[in-house]
Amino acid sequence: LQGLRQVALSIFVLNIGINAALVIFVFSVTDITVESLALGFSISTFVVFIAAMLAWFRVPKNKGMSEIPWRVLFGSCMPLCVVLLVNQIVQWSGQIVAGAYLQSELVAQLAVAQRTAMLTSFVLMAVNWVVTPRLSKHFQENQLDKVEGLVRLSVRWMLYISTPIVGLMLVFPNLIMSLFGDGFEAAGSLLVILVLGQFVNVITGPVVQLLVMSGHERDVRTISIVVCVFAVTSSFVLTANFGVFGSAIATASAVAINNLLAVVYVKHRLDINVFSRG
Repeated sequence: LQGLRQVALSIFVLNIGINAALVIFVFSVTDITVESLALGFSISTFVVFIAAMLAWFRVPKNKGMSEIPWRVLFGSCMPLCVVLLVNQIVQWSGQIVAGAYLQSELVAQLAVAQRTAMLTSFVLMAVNWVVTPRLSKHFQENQLDKVEGLVRLSVRWMLYISTPIVGLMLVFPNLIMSLFGDGFEAAGSLLVILVLGQFVNVITGPVVQLLVMSGHERDVRTISIVVCVFAVTSSFVLTANFGVFGSAIATASAVAINNLLAVVYVKHRLDINVFSRG
């Protein structure tokens, strides 16, 4: 859907649909338990999957489009499969390791702070949905000047939009965390640490997508594996020595390092400096 420029549909399928269906499920059930909520999530996922397949078959396709050989497709997808698996380890390793060392209350605070900090990356996701197909098109047409200009433009817009959001989280972290209930305001410091890592993730722009669109999926795989080793190792070391703050630092550092390494690879492979004003 994204490749066919059906941006609104792709956003609905990837993010909005499941959450919207889950909200409807919650309001339609009188007695909510953890088990029923999990069931509602699974049902919502299945419903959105069916809706996505129906939308896919109804979207008009260009009959003149050239088909991609399976060999080429798998050559691109297999490194990205590793990336997706490894990214899950990076995202959850901090909480899993914290669960082995810390009390459940601290793990809950860490989990909520991490999810709240990730709200800042919605700008990155929104821009990537629009920018990624265009990056691919310009690169395939060898219009590297347009690729560079689009990347720098997206970085500027991400910086403009995300800075006020990050600023609010840095100035009022305790107030924001208190919205989740009594005791969560103590996780304000965790939110500050984690949002700084997400801010680096946002302001570096679509560097990972740029590497993928330009045929450097294996570089993305290499970056992900290196960051995964760092995330797991630092989670054990920092959590054991500094508790929940160490876990937050390990997670934030892994997020930041992942994108900073991608910036280096983009400069090396494509000679594009995403922070240059051009």
